[in-house]
Amino acid sequence: MSLIPTFRLVSLGSVTFISLIALALSAHISAVTGDFFFGYFTFAAMALAVAILSVLSIPAMITVDMKRKGALTSMIVVEIGWLGLLWVLWLAAGGLGAQATGVVWPSGCGFVNKEVDTMCREFPAVTALSFINWFILFSYTMTILVLSIMAASRGHSVWFSSVSQTDFFAPAIAPAVQAVQVVPVMGGMPVQYTGQYPPNVMQVPVMDNQVPQAGWAGQPVMATSPYPTSGTPVPGPYPQV
Repeated sequence: MSLIPTFRLVSLGSVTFISLIALALSAHISAVTGDFFFGYFTFAAMALAVAILSVLSIPAMITVDMKRKGALTSMIVVEIGWLGLLWVLWLAAGGLGAQATGVVWPSGCGFVNKEVDTMCREFPAVTALSFINWFILFSYTMTILVLSIMAASRGHSVWFSSVSQTDFFAPAIAPAVQAVQVVPVMGGMPVQYTGQYPPNVMQVPVMDNQVPQAGWAGQPVMATSPYPTSGTPVPGPYPQV
């Protein structure tokens, strides 16, 4: 059994759990800044929005994939696109958090006011959680993308199937060999043969005293003709064609 579905559940489950923690911390930062500074920090609002998107969408993707096979949200191409957008947003939230921490708290924490001191300590926590989510989603999407490209190069179209139903390590599909039917021609008219032949037909002209039998292209089987040749009358009766 492939470990890729398990890897998917562990990765997306971890992102959901971390997003819940980041959601709580960023919401508390926004609440404190609204009470004390009558505003909000951009990175906290960014982390809050991305956390909400992650918590709402990722569990829904997992549930739909378990309940309904072939759903749009379970397709590899859709999953890579959406999770790729999320890791970009988490990376942006982490970068803004790192910048805000250095600017707002250059001397570190240790304030007398407990609310402000708690908020100060939540800045690096939200930043770290944002980078962790970015790393998990980036690793997962890049792994699935590489495996999908490798499977497609072996002749398996996996882009519109789900990760849980895809065998990324299936052997390559051997290319089909196209056969060509050889139909002998007698006097400008093809000789009819019974049996099953490939659709492609190649006509081979008849030489004097010889008729090529049905065979494969490049390997006609030669046989003596039962028909009279030009200038050499042969008594009948003749075979019917």
